[in-house]
Amino acid sequence: MSNMLKNETSPYLLQHSENPVNWYPWRQEAFEKARAEDKPIFLSIGYSSCHWCHVMAHESFESLKTAEILNEKFISIKVDREERPDIDSVYMSVCQAFTGSGGWPMSIFMTWDKKPFFAGTYFPPVTINLVGKAITNQLWFTRTHTQACHLCFRYSVRFCRLSRHIGAFVSPNRVNR
Repeated sequence: MSNMLKNETSPYLLQHSENPVNWYPWRQEAFEKARAEDKPIFLSIGYSSCHWCHVMAHESFESLKTAEILNEKFISIKVDREERPDIDSVYMSVCQAFTGSGGWPMSIFMTWDKKPFFAGTYFPPVTINLVGKAITNQLWFTRTHTQACHLCFRYSVRFCRLSRHIGAFVSPNRVNR
């Protein structure tokens, strides 16, 4: 099984080229596909020597159940922070603003026009599966970013109770600033 990373040169991206997750590199094609299919984006940023990146790859991205959710409900993009520090810097700032901390692997859920609405670092399969299902089943079809953020904020407490690996939804108050 291979995905859109098979022709990349980054060692980190190549490590994920055989994952069952249908990864895209950071390219306009991925964002256009998300827009055309009306799907949110799952962005994962890491690097090849990162211990927790390897743990998440093995536990979450090699899981057929997780891959099924990500492939059906999202357009998934994988970024090597060492090759794209510009992208890493932007989304690390987002993760820190949402959660108060950051690190790798970094996990961002966002709209096709690059507006993030959920951020965190390492997510085990149970968390990524719960968050992924909730975003697409309960939140995504609200049609506006502000409405989605209000719903995300309301549901975030429930997600935090379900997992010790906490990500954070953006507060609706931050959206309108």
